[in-house]
Amino acid sequence: MKSLDADNEDIPFSGAFSIEFRLSKQTITCTDYKYDEDVLALWNKVNPSFALKSMFGGYDELMEPVCNTFTAKEPFNQLGGYPYFDQIDPRTNDQELKMYDRVLLQIDSTRDGNSSIIWGDFRYCQYLSEIY
Repeated sequence: MKSLDADNEDIPFSGAFSIEFRLSKQTITCTDYKYDEDVLALWNKVNPSFALKSMFGGYDELMEPVCNTFTAKEPFNQLGGYPYFDQIDPRTNDQELKMYDRVLLQIDSTRDGNSSIIWGDFRYCQYLSEIY
């Protein structure tokens, strides 16, 4: 097994930096597997004449601003709350993973001067936990 070599960028970070957190409220992110169900019920209650079967059922031009309304601005460095995924939520079709429902820590890929942290294709590092 090859050992990690920071000079050859085998590890996902370079330099040193800190993340500053502040307390804020967060709505469910549009990439959370529960978004479609939760927001769909609200949408259909408010818009009964334009009821939908899915928030992503072919109305992309309409749903993008709805998604942006519910999703905070980047970066998504956070303690607690709802996770954000660039691609599909891995819990979507996996019952065992659905029990991990809250973010303990999420770190977004970030570049600041000579320091950076890059998490590959998925852009985020997430540690999720069960709610007790």
